[in-house]
Amino acid sequence: MGKIISINIQKGGCGKSTTVQSLAGSLHEYGYKCLVVDLDPQGNLTYSSGIQETKYTIYEFLKEECSFDEAVQVNKYYDILPANISLSGADKEFTGEGKEIILRCALEKVKEKYDYIILDTPPSMGILTINSLTACDFVIIPMEPSFYAFHALEQLYETINNIKLQYNSNLKILGILLVKYKEKNSLNQFVSALTERFVRQKDLKVFQNAIEENMIYCESQGLQQNIFECYPESEPCYDYQLFTDEVLDDVHQEEKMVKVIG
Repeated sequence: MGKIISINIQKGGCGKSTTVQSLAGSLHEYGYKCLVVDLDPQGNLTYSSGIQETKYTIYEFLKEECSFDEAVQVNKYYDILPANISLSGADKEFTGEGKEIILRCALEKVKEKYDYIILDTPPSMGILTINSLTACDFVIIPMEPSFYAFHALEQLYETINNIKLQYNSNLKILGILLVKYKEKNSLNQFVSALTERFVRQKDLKVFQNAIEENMIYCESQGLQQNIFECYPESEPCYDYQLFTDEVLDDVHQEEKMVKVIG
């Protein structure tokens, strides 16, 4: 049964969609079957995955107005539940009892089809983000080296603790992924130092391999292709493969710990 990973931070421009697409692409290269779920009304992941206008999206699937098979789309590297602007009214529409677990209930029906389900989230703490945290097993936090992103990290940490208490006691932060990173930039180094101090205090992890800025990401998104298709021998592909190795190691380690405890 598939593990669900939420790529999450309450700030735009931190590479959530890029991380979802690249992680799923890398997992595919290792032979894993992935589903990605676009929970952002902007639909950037949907666009960059080459998905055109569709009759059904994650919105209709969550409202039980279509089946999973009607909503899911397929590309070379993963299956995708696409999104569009119809999701923008979710906070007003999903208001009834159990609104926080709609996504979890929906994905329970399809988890057995996949090795990994990866959730792309909007840059705000609304009902869609709450649902992603309630549904997932693990959270990965992509973070650009900026003070706004660091503040968003602190807010997300508190939100995750609240979600664990109320809805998802098994929720685990897998780690923080530094993106758009430039090692020689003094601001990058300063924010990274703040982050390191924060993770030590909270007993969290920063992934060893930071993702450096590279125009290849923009180019592949414009071409609506995965970086592993556009530039298979590039540095960004290598970076995400190293990151994926860490993710797989950590997930497998968590599974072993659960078995021992069980």
